[in-house]
Amino acid sequence: MSKASLGWMTVLFDKRGHDIKITKDIVKAAVSLAKDVQIAILFLDKRGSEIKITEDIVEAASGNRRVGLEMVSLLLDKYGDEFEITQDVVKAITKKNSAGSEILKLLLDRRGHEFKITEDILMAAVSCWHPVEKMTLLLDKRGHEFKITEDIVEAAAGNMMCVSDIIPLLINKRGYEFKITKGILKTASANKSLSEEVYASLEDRHRREMGAPEDNVAIA
Repeated sequence: MSKASLGWMTVLFDKRGHDIKITKDIVKAAVSLAKDVQIAILFLDKRGSEIKITEDIVEAASGNRRVGLEMVSLLLDKYGDEFEITQDVVKAITKKNSAGSEILKLLLDRRGHEFKITEDILMAAVSCWHPVEKMTLLLDKRGHEFKITEDIVEAAAGNMMCVSDIIPLLINKRGYEFKITKGILKTASANKSLSEEVYASLEDRHRREMGAPEDNVAIA
């Protein structure tokens, strides 16, 4: 938004602000759609005391495709005492394809003490469009809190965007924590995005773990 447009809206709020009722839905729309954080500030500062910054407003801000990082940072800086960052918020933001790893890093750095890294968050990370970035961040910053389970690997095997990148990451970083199950192989075999090389490595590892002869891996 241009400086002229911002100035016009500022004048409007100054002169007619008492006639404008700011609802929660308007606040959510402002933080998710505004091209400039200053526009969101106008709406946030004019809201009544009954309109609190809630989890879904933070989530909406993270989905802003232009200034999502700046918008979430604004909420933390100016209004952070109004809300907590819960596991549900982190899961929703991690799952959001429009929210890059920068927003997740911001939450971990600024408010990481408020939430634990649950399996739901990890499942969201391996299933999104940026799984390598987000999982690397979680492993590096909070990896001591969790294990990589077969369910998480199976969810990663179903990632249609980056399966050939996220599977090797999990194996290289934490492969000692899980086995390659038939469920993982079945999901992987149905994913047309998975490279033949990565699938062959999964089959080979499953065969070795099961002690099965070569070419004798049945996928039910």
